[in-house]
Amino acid sequence: MNVGWKYEEELCGIAEKNSSSADNVSPINTSKGDNVFFEDFKLENTLRNKDRDMLQYIYSNSNDTQQVIVRNSHIHLLRSDFRYLGPGKDVEITFLTMVATLLTNDERTKTCGKARRWYLPANITNETLPYNNLPLYQRWKKMHYYDLYMGSLDKCNEIFIPLLFSKHYILARLLVSLKKVEVWDSLADKDSPIVYSSKIKEILRNLDLGLESQIKNKPANFSFASFIIVRADYVPKQPNLFDCGFDSNEERCFIACWLAYSNYNLNREKLVKDVTDFYLSRKS
Repeated sequence: MNVGWKYEEELCGIAEKNSSSADNVSPINTSKGDNVFFEDFKLENTLRNKDRDMLQYIYSNSNDTQQVIVRNSHIHLLRSDFRYLGPGKDVEITFLTMVATLLTNDERTKTCGKARRWYLPANITNETLPYNNLPLYQRWKKMHYYDLYMGSLDKCNEIFIPLLFSKHYILARLLVSLKKVEVWDSLADKDSPIVYSSKIKEILRNLDLGLESQIKNKPANFSFASFIIVRADYVPKQPNLFDCGFDSNEERCFIACWLAYSNYNLNREKLVKDVTDFYLSRKS
């Protein structure tokens, strides 16, 4: 599966802004008996102390599996959800939706609300969306997708859409001014045909339907369905069939920490206090 490669590029930029150079770094200690699941990561590299503490807290053997770790205005991740970032696990759609949400929050903050990049959730094109008796634009409105993930199409330069095919994710990056779709597929060879092109064309037609009111303000010949579909260059190949582009345990831990410490995690302050209390109780 693939989605991590391009999204991770975005995450790195935000992580650099949020991190502190004064953080101490020390080797991961996985010898404690109550970090059973955390030991599965078998990390060899070093992490900042704050990241190590956060990961050991999230992956401790706490019975509070329903504790909210990451919360936004309309979606949250529980402690139990983080098992899907574990080694060898299929990354669940809920994580991709949360990543899209936090990246959208950051983009809107940086651009004073005039988002030039849209990060759409994977299920925005899912046939299983509720309200299937309604036109697509009304379904998106009911799900608040316009308010949560979109903005003015006239100001939009790029649209990122993770797409699930069977158990394989790819990433479609729409370059609006170039009328082009880049397909990021970490299972495909560089020169191989884009086997999902027909499905991508269907999704492009759905964007025409869902954004019809805004497209009316574009030139008469504009339509997403007319975009050319090409394979992105220099996409790393994943070494297995399950990692969604996050090809190492270090990367999975990075994503977990990025989510937990995000400035847009409404639960961040409480979470940091919980982590501190957790370690103080262990020392007492």
